Amino acid sequence: MAILKNGLLLVTGVVLGGVGTLLAVAAGWFDPRTAMTSSHEWGEFPYSAKVEMMDDGRTLKLLEDFVYIDPRKKPWVAPKGTIVDGASIPKPFWTIVGGPLEGEYRKASIVHDEGCVRKTESWENVHLMFYEACRCAGLPEKKAKLMYAAVYHFGPRWETKTVSEVK
Repeated sequence: MAILKNGLLLVTGVVLGGVGTLLAVAAGWFDPRTAMTSSHEWGEFPYSAKVEMMDDGRTLKLLEDFVYIDPRKKPWVAPKGTIVDGASIPKPFWTIVGGPLEGEYRKASIVHDEGCVRKTESWENVHLMFYEACRCAGLPEKKAKLMYAAVYHFGPRWETKTVSEVK
């Protein structure tokens, strides 16, 4: 029984710590941005996403490469043929922040999904890119920080894969 109580307290502490961080970010006490050197404060989406709706009613297929260029001029590419499902927002929160393929975070979710699948960048950089891409697409600061905190604390994490070319 004592172990269960300690385990429960530990889980409660982790959950409360995550919620506290979410609230701090939403209140504007924490700014996840790094120094910006671009003339576009949040980067740019050079063109619109061209997609096909899949028969499952939940996913989209990219008909062309889709690119986000971050404030440091790094391109984040989701290649033609990529299947995306939008932001991974739990269904109970859809009425609060919107559905997975709605709103200003839709474009950011495309390149974020690809970054999470490809795993050639650190999870921290991919999640930060999501925040910057949300801001670039017009998501208000507090909502973008809330979504960044959620993906940072509850989103996927991985060891970075290295890609090498054999000649």
